[in-house]
Amino acid sequence: MLRRIAVVCFTLGCALHGRAQEQEVYINGSDTLHYTYTPLPEEEEPQAEKRPPFLRRVVKYFEGSTTDRTFEKKIDFTFAGGPSYSKNTSLGIGLLAAGLYRIDRTDSVTAPSDISIFANVSISGFYALGVTGNNIFSRNGKRIDYTVMFASAPRDMWGIGYNDGRYNEESSYNEKCYLIKARYLHRVLPNTYVGGILSFEHTQGKKFKPLGESYLYGQKTHYTATGVGAILEYDSRDFIPNPFRGVYVSLQETLFPKGLGNCGRSLW
Repeated sequence: MLRRIAVVCFTLGCALHGRAQEQEVYINGSDTLHYTYTPLPEEEEPQAEKRPPFLRRVVKYFEGSTTDRTFEKKIDFTFAGGPSYSKNTSLGIGLLAAGLYRIDRTDSVTAPSDISIFANVSISGFYALGVTGNNIFSRNGKRIDYTVMFASAPRDMWGIGYNDGRYNEESSYNEKCYLIKARYLHRVLPNTYVGGILSFEHTQGKKFKPLGESYLYGQKTHYTATGVGAILEYDSRDFIPNPFRGVYVSLQETLFPKGLGNCGRSLW
């Protein structure tokens, strides 16, 4: 009997001790304050955000590339690339970095200016690299368009003249082309511009095989021409690189003076 009473007392003491850990009594003079301690739940560790699949990220990138961010960025670049094919250059791959910007980011009437950096390489040995763009000043009053490009392409040749072309064996060489062209346009009427052209072109043949330059019979291996010209243009396109609506008509005439090149005569 005594042993059973001792067990009950021991059990009751343990229960009261545990209860005392949860509920405490604070006495100060005649004031009595009962309070209960409740432990805070443990914070769960934040889980890392799951990264979307690669194709979904690509689609999301191109979905956002159509949004005009030129009012918040100095220049907004978009990158693209893909395969290319033509009869002259064969199968290749092209890369493009296209950027939009505004000279005056408070002007929402004028379309944004653009710049494109492009490159192309093919299995035939052709490659090209260049920069082109349209710089539009405030209120569309003036424009400067420009193109700077270099290209290298393999060429075939059988000689100069009918007999050489018919009887000679095939020869090959590399053609190197350099182009610098700039156009200045000034608006004189709504959507109507007048302006000028300045261009420089240089073409050179290298690595003539298998008979070297003998097929040329003393002809030049390179030609240079520098041109100046005039422009009359009507342009109501809403966006020059990829217009959705508008009309574009351009009349241009360029003179390549004899003294500014080695073509042997003036060219129009």
